[in-house]
Amino acid sequence: MSRLTAEERARAFGMMEAGMSIRNVARHFGVAFSTAREIRNRYAETRSFRDRPRSGRPRVTTPQ
Repeated sequence: MSRLTAEERARAFGMMEAGMSIRNVARHFGVAFSTAREIRNRYAETRSFRDRPRSGRPRVTTPQ
């Protein structure tokens, strides 16, 4: 499963606001039910669709 972009999360939230069930939104985007539910909950809390910062050391790719 790939990570959703901010635009896709905004579209998913709009679909939920329009009355589509969380389960159907999850199926539409190919993500888990809990992921779709978390989109709704996070927007209610932060009013943002941006990714949260990840913990840990950032990955660095070398030229090799």
